Amino acid sequence: MKRYVDKGKGFFVSRHIVVCPKHKDITYPVLTCDQNNTEEKSLTMKLMLLQTYNESSKLISNDTDKETESETFSQYDDDRNSVISENSKKRRVDYYENPNECSNCSYYLNELEHKQEINQELREQNKELREHNSFLRTVASSNALNKKQNERSYANVLTNCPPKPSFVQLIVKPNTNFKGDTLQLIQKQVSVKTKAKVLNMKKTDNGNIFLKCSSEEDSQAILRVLNNENSADITAKICEKNNPMIKITNIVSIEDTTQMTKDIIERNQLTPGSLNIVHTFKQRNNKIAALAQVTGESYTKIMNSGYIFVGYQNCKVYDYFNLSTCKNCCGYNHSDRICREVFKRPIACYKCAGNHEAKDCQSSTKACINCRSANKYLTKKRSEDHEATDYGKCETYKAKWNQYVNNTNYPWTPQPITFQSSNTLVQ
Repeated sequence: MKRYVDKGKGFFVSRHIVVCPKHKDITYPVLTCDQNNTEEKSLTMKLMLLQTYNESSKLISNDTDKETESETFSQYDDDRNSVISENSKKRRVDYYENPNECSNCSYYLNELEHKQEINQELREQNKELREHNSFLRTVASSNALNKKQNERSYANVLTNCPPKPSFVQLIVKPNTNFKGDTLQLIQKQVSVKTKAKVLNMKKTDNGNIFLKCSSEEDSQAILRVLNNENSADITAKICEKNNPMIKITNIVSIEDTTQMTKDIIERNQLTPGSLNIVHTFKQRNNKIAALAQVTGESYTKIMNSGYIFVGYQNCKVYDYFNLSTCKNCCGYNHSDRICREVFKRPIACYKCAGNHEAKDCQSSTKACINCRSANKYLTKKRSEDHEATDYGKCETYKAKWNQYVNNTNYPWTPQPITFQSSNTLVQ
């Protein structure tokens, strides 16, 4: 359209009609790809202008036979989709190529023929593009379906979690009047009088011995030998594991924790006594979160669902790991206040292990205070080039994590935390 306006050859009445400035009663219909979608007004205008063109043509060519005129200028059909025939186009072009006639009309006719060729090429290219787009939509739909099928929900992750290794841990305590070596006594009794498989045996600073057995049968065999034949010297028993803890979030209100515990058990069809709320605290959105201890069976049911019914609410549930980091010394399982007032430990930066707060840290070198402290006693040294809260790299944290999971009655091994920001440190 801009091409015709800039050259001053003529102007467009619509995208389908070209009008010659010298022969304003003569119009030329442009055949475009969207001819079938032309509006009603545009079609009506085409018919009116074409009729005027035919009448004007009769004045120009008085000697032309009426039948020739009829062949030269064809009319639109009633369905408004017919076009000028090739023969009539050719005659019109030949007629207006005469230098004595209108050069503008000749120019328009040749331009229109050229545009029609371009439109035909465009229609063929559009057909190829539509076929290609159809193929791409098919591929996209297939990819979307595969993505939906492979979506990892929390329930799916829990379903695919590897089962937790089964083992039993024993604790052996020496009696007050026993003066011998507890570790040597246990090693002799276990190796000679039983065929039990012991995975690990560790002595603590207070003289207690921890034994990790591969099965319940092995642990019972060791208990019988130690308690029956050495009851005067030592006492052995199975270490009871802690129940898993969950965090129930966005509770509107809690009036009585005992009544709410009973309501949760009944409303969620849990075994009586399988859930116990141990602590509640206020969230930032002014709602309440509750920490609850649950049995392994109830833990499986709740975590597979991801939600729990509390009164008229359906609250989101998360794993809660009682393995917090102190903001003062970066140690584990105690608060900032207890660390300063009871333990009286010096402050430690979780970024560089320096004797200052993390907000005042100017060092660009990372160092873990926990791994540095552990390396003083370990033969196999641990890497220290990470922050104390970078749990994905901290081997000391991983050891604490494994100890925590092994001492908890999880039905499967939960996913460990890989990073914890300073905002979540225990204060």
